[in-house]
Amino acid sequence: DVVPHCAMHPCDNMLYCESCDLVFCQQCQETSSNKKCSQHTVIPLAIALKRMSEIMLYRTKSRLKALEQAQTAINEEIRLLDTNADTIVDQINSAFQEVSHIIETRRRELLESVRVRRDDKRKVLRDQMESLSDEMKKLDKELESGSLDVRELGRRIREWESNGASRMDIEPRENAFLRLNTNDSQLTQEVQRCVGAFGALTASSTFPGASTIDQTESATTHTETLLKVTTCDVNGKLRNTGGDPISACIEGDGCENYNCSVKDNDDGTYDVIFRIRDPGEYRVNVKIFGRPVKNSPFLVTVESHHSPRWQLAVELRQPTRVCLQGPHIFYVLDTGNNRIRIVKDNGDVINDIFSPCLEGGSAVGMAMIDAEHLAVLNWKTKSVNRIDTKGIVSEKMTFAEFQEPIDLAVDRRGRLLIADADKVFVFDATFRYLFSFAAKQQQITCVNVGLNDDIMVGTKHGLQLFDGAGRFLREIPVNLEEKRSMMVTSCAVCPSTARIISGVVDPKTNRAQLAVSQYKGQFVFHIDSFGSRLRRPCGLSVAGGDRVGQCFVVDHACHTVRIIVMPSEEARKKMRLDSNDDFMTDYAQQAKRLGELLTRVLSIEKAEFSGANVNNLKSCIDELVKQGTQLSKSGVHDLFLTACTSFEQIASTADQPSEGPSIGAVLYIPKLDTVEQSPEGQAFSYVLGIYNRIQRELKSEFTLENEYSFCEILLQHLYSVTGMLLAGELAPKLSGRVARLAFCKRMYLALMPEVFLQTFVEHLCLKASSKFVQIFDLILTQQKDSLVGQSVVHQHDNIVDLPYKLIIALLKLRVKTGQDSAGKDVFIRPFADLIANREDFVPECLGDLPGREIQRTSFLGPFFDFSLPCDEGSLRTSENFFGVEERPRESELRGFYLPYQNRINAFRTHLLEISKALLGNVSSRSRTLDFFAAIIKHNAKRAQMRADFSKLASHGFIFNILCILYDMSFPIDYKKVNPSYPLSKGARVDISEQTRFQMDLNDAREYADQLYPPSAESPPENFSTECFFLTMQCENIGMNGAINRLKGLKQHIGTLRDRLENLEEELRRMPESPMADFSKQQLKKEIEHIKKNKTRIVRGIMCFEALIQDEAYLTKALDFSSKQLSLLINGINGDFTVNGILPPTCPPLFAAYPEFYLDNLLDLFSYCLQKTPMILSMQVNFPVQLLIFLCSQTFVRNPFLSAKVVEVVALVARMPLLWNPLINHPVALRLLLPSLVKFYAFVEERTDFYEKFSIRYHIQTIFKILWDNIIYQATLIDLAKECSDDFIRFINMIINDATFHLDESLAGLKKIHDIEGIMNKREEWASMNQEEQQGKMEALDEAKRMVRNWLYYANYTLDLLGYLTAGAAEPFLKPILGERLATMLDHNISQLCGKKCSELKVRDAEQRFNWKPKELATQVVIIYLNLSGEEFAEYIAKDERTYKPQLMTEIIQRMLHSRVVSDTHRELFTGLMQQAEQIYKNRQSEEEELDDAPDEFLDPLMNTLMRDPVKTPSGMVFDRVVITRHLLTSKTNPFTREALDDKELQSDDELRERINQWIREKLTAKGKK
Repeated sequence: DVVPHCAMHPCDNMLYCESCDLVFCQQCQETSSNKKCSQHTVIPLAIALKRMSEIMLYRTKSRLKALEQAQTAINEEIRLLDTNADTIVDQINSAFQEVSHIIETRRRELLESVRVRRDDKRKVLRDQMESLSDEMKKLDKELESGSLDVRELGRRIREWESNGASRMDIEPRENAFLRLNTNDSQLTQEVQRCVGAFGALTASSTFPGASTIDQTESATTHTETLLKVTTCDVNGKLRNTGGDPISACIEGDGCENYNCSVKDNDDGTYDVIFRIRDPGEYRVNVKIFGRPVKNSPFLVTVESHHSPRWQLAVELRQPTRVCLQGPHIFYVLDTGNNRIRIVKDNGDVINDIFSPCLEGGSAVGMAMIDAEHLAVLNWKTKSVNRIDTKGIVSEKMTFAEFQEPIDLAVDRRGRLLIADADKVFVFDATFRYLFSFAAKQQQITCVNVGLNDDIMVGTKHGLQLFDGAGRFLREIPVNLEEKRSMMVTSCAVCPSTARIISGVVDPKTNRAQLAVSQYKGQFVFHIDSFGSRLRRPCGLSVAGGDRVGQCFVVDHACHTVRIIVMPSEEARKKMRLDSNDDFMTDYAQQAKRLGELLTRVLSIEKAEFSGANVNNLKSCIDELVKQGTQLSKSGVHDLFLTACTSFEQIASTADQPSEGPSIGAVLYIPKLDTVEQSPEGQAFSYVLGIYNRIQRELKSEFTLENEYSFCEILLQHLYSVTGMLLAGELAPKLSGRVARLAFCKRMYLALMPEVFLQTFVEHLCLKASSKFVQIFDLILTQQKDSLVGQSVVHQHDNIVDLPYKLIIALLKLRVKTGQDSAGKDVFIRPFADLIANREDFVPECLGDLPGREIQRTSFLGPFFDFSLPCDEGSLRTSENFFGVEERPRESELRGFYLPYQNRINAFRTHLLEISKALLGNVSSRSRTLDFFAAIIKHNAKRAQMRADFSKLASHGFIFNILCILYDMSFPIDYKKVNPSYPLSKGARVDISEQTRFQMDLNDAREYADQLYPPSAESPPENFSTECFFLTMQCENIGMNGAINRLKGLKQHIGTLRDRLENLEEELRRMPESPMADFSKQQLKKEIEHIKKNKTRIVRGIMCFEALIQDEAYLTKALDFSSKQLSLLINGINGDFTVNGILPPTCPPLFAAYPEFYLDNLLDLFSYCLQKTPMILSMQVNFPVQLLIFLCSQTFVRNPFLSAKVVEVVALVARMPLLWNPLINHPVALRLLLPSLVKFYAFVEERTDFYEKFSIRYHIQTIFKILWDNIIYQATLIDLAKECSDDFIRFINMIINDATFHLDESLAGLKKIHDIEGIMNKREEWASMNQEEQQGKMEALDEAKRMVRNWLYYANYTLDLLGYLTAGAAEPFLKPILGERLATMLDHNISQLCGKKCSELKVRDAEQRFNWKPKELATQVVIIYLNLSGEEFAEYIAKDERTYKPQLMTEIIQRMLHSRVVSDTHRELFTGLMQQAEQIYKNRQSEEEELDDAPDEFLDPLMNTLMRDPVKTPSGMVFDRVVITRHLLTSKTNPFTREALDDKELQSDDELRERINQWIREKLTAKGKK
């Protein structure tokens, strides 16, 4: 805090220069000659002091922290030291305890052998003793009895003597000899020696912090990089001994695939060796004792460029070839100088060889025959010359077939390989022609010898490998891009690494480089010779000995020879390769190597074998090695069998998951959880281990050709043994069933190597097909059994789906069986064929429950059965779902349903994969279609209205089937479907008993015979057609059955609720008395039982809804339905939505189609519109398409089907997104309203009485919505003004409906009023007996149920009459309709506002029945007013049933008093009634005069005076108005019921004139005109 000041200038602060580290005063500095700080960073000294104190504080704290970390590290090192010491002590104790145990065990064994041997000898002697005692007792007994016969005794003695028995009986049969053979001194010496040599404690003084890493050479890809680690002690002194625990690892991108090896040089240094494939910067971490060395991590930069390590510094001109003689001398064919130069590896020239065969600059090939002779090829003279090291030609050979020889090579047998332009010629050592062969359609550029005397041939497009006999083996890739060709100018092979080095030139870039490939055919990398580019590498030779890994390259264009370094000796040793530079020709050595490979593959030491089994297997391998390089096939097979059967049960429990049951528990196979510990499980795991080890050998870069072939043989034996294991052929040692469980467990856990499974299946299919069926048929059966009874109620989907995934994995496997005539590979899917050919794939159902039977017995049945419990009798299971007592609100349902729907859809994805695999395989497709057809056939009764679902497949099962068929039909174009397929004889769908659109069954059969004559064979159909119609057929048994069942459950719920309400009401009414307590308890029990049952049914309903309202399912169904609807429309007129034209008659194909093709679509659309309307937002075309069925009512014979079309259109009207395109469509504008008008009357004749009202309600709904549209309103008014017969008939039906609805509604309200009034009077109600009460209750329930519906219909009908009369009054004013309408209105207004209107009052009327009398009265009055006028007033006055002027006056007064209608309406209504009253009074006078009309003048139907008589064809006479009004309702004679049309009526002019004359006379008599 003290600010330093200058002593000379106290007012100035001292300054500090950071650059010069100088403190000074500014004024003193200015007077001084030293002003250098003026250009530096200068700050006040006070700030500098503060900053330096902060730095010192920070460094102090850092130092303290470092010291604390050091203490921690030292403590940790002390802990580790103590731990290591304790571990070593434990090791020592354990080792000596084990030795003690061995000694004690041997002591006991010896003691036990002494005891056993003694007891054996003693038993023999004791048995002999007992035998002698018995014999003595027998003889004593004979002597005592005195019955001894001398002759008998002599005979017995002679027998004893002759048989030698006397000596055996007298002499002991065993001896007492026992002796222990030991060499005590030798044992003691051996024990002392072994114990003395056991254990040596090693310690180290290495200090990691002083040890360093150094890089000895640059690092390049694919070659070894060597780092040197030098260790020092704590004082920095170099150490000269090894043994330290040193570890090294690499860090960098993709470094997890790179390993470091550490070599102890035993001199205090260590080599860290690694090889990197990709260029980049990598960090090498080296630790000693777990602590990093001084400069760790060490940064290593790996480059992709490989520069030559050495270049020959001698004069050369256009050299072409190089040959090696040992590791240090090589021969260079110096073509441009007509010589061969012999050079040492240090660059010194030993000698030059000149020869006539080298002259002319045309020598292009050279090869070493032996140490003294070379072979030289001259392309000009087309000759091959044998010369010695002095240039003397000892033999010369030409060949007539030579065209342009370019290269030669000599193999180990001395054969000469001559490469010509298009062939390779092979001669023996004496220059005798043997054979020739051509490269595969390519021009040859070079030739050389491969391993095992194979022949490598370079071409202009790549490198090819042939065997010693000239048979093509394979292409050797020389580039990463296989399709890109490169010219090979030279090639060679490294015998010790089995790698091929090729000189290649890219023809596009003309760039030369070296390509390194594996002998078995994999490209490894390129060497670009960076820094000294290759231009034309025309000669290659790979060195051996101490130069192994070095490649000599002759560059023709650069006139030089270079050395390129390949993988070093250390890498080769690490891969367990022999260090000799020549390929092994010693067959015994090869056998030994194959034995070592077999030992590695079997991994005997690491497997869970006992010591005895290990020794046995080792001895077996030794015996095989003695047999030579071929290694007996049967011996290898037996060895595998011995190894697989050498496992024993492991005494351990199964691994249990932390939560939930195990796989075995869920799949009903407990053994599955412990199968890994079983001998079979261990054997199968061991088999897979062998496979993996063989694969590692095959993929090794250094595996030789014969080892590669041996590995292929081992794989074949392995597959054979695996088949035996799974087939149960190793029983009783290993169970086939448990082995198959081990196989399945591996598949379940995704631990099965895919390549193993593929190749194993190929082996079985091609070489042991019966065993393939035997093994996997049982495995498939196990998967099926595991799924029987699985339920969604358990949250084990991750386990239940394992059999699905296993089947899918198997179905994906393909096996190549050969090639077709076009040369294309032919594949089969063996598991698809195996599954489809099983007897239970399409089982024969012989029982009474075929639908349920095929679900349970078919192979795929359990797979398709996983769904929600919607089966008959499954309501108890549904109790476990949702956890609610009442159905939630609609907005909440999705949250309840979606989790279950997602789970089921996940399994449907598996089912789709299985079905696609079966249908995608040609040979299994037909059987799979048979399976779907059988499901549909055996469950056909599901389409019935009252199907017994307990005998049929479950709803969930059928929905799964249907979903899969929807998925399979999704890509199908309906235009490519054969529309007449269902009528063919060989169709998989059966519609023979189905009701058709127009035809009866006989007509349909005749039409089918015309299309497909019985005598002719039906052609096979394509998959699209069959799948499409199977889906349509399955629709018929799918959703409708579930919806009907759902409706039944909902009705049952309604009944239960009503019953519950009645019981609770009855419980409330019961008096409080001891006598009633028992009855109350019974009622409470019944109420509780009903509540439980209701809850169960509510959850069952939710299960159904979750199944049906699945958006994924409905989306698929709607997508397919769009295609199905288009197919049906094509049967009538495919362009109907464009031109609106209908054929004059129904097309026969459409007429022959079954009705359910359309019925199912309408049910689906109806359900979606009511329950999930938003899902239809993408289906905007179907309402327009339905127009054709509205407009072609005669094409559909069933009126209920047409009614469903109307219902769907009415539901569409609620959705503007669908409704607007429909009503704006040109066809709809022209035909919609006329079609609806016709259909309104059409249902009168074709439907039951009560059913027509629900149909007409939908039409009324459409009319109400259309009335709000100006265009349709105008069209409707035009139709009304035309007053066509169809429209008059339509209006008549509306009046009929309104009359009936109002009559039934008001009568029902009156009944409810009366019965509830009696029930409220307790004494009167109690006075009735139980039967009377029951009758009243049933009548009340019936009235309640009907009143709400009738009122609903009445309101809609009066609405329709209201806006029709408002916009188009003309039809209503015609006599044929006006009189009836007036009568209906008069009657109902009298009911609503007359004297007895109080009888219509009921409790909670509006809430219970939507009963609003004032609104209803207003509707009636509005209709009156819409038609108000003298003409309609006359019709009112003619109403003889209801109208009375006094009645209407009372009604008007009540309207005024009760404010039933508005004042305006009441005043207008009063005016109309006054007109009617005046007309009524006038008519009264006239009718009194005409009351005595003759009978012939009276209408026979209404008994009224006829004004316009007409005759029917039968001769009967009616008043035209009366009979026409009747014909509007029924086109029949009202008396004879014969068909009658208004066009058949004829005016009876003579009778009309007589009637008019009579009227005139009657009125004249009264003085009236």
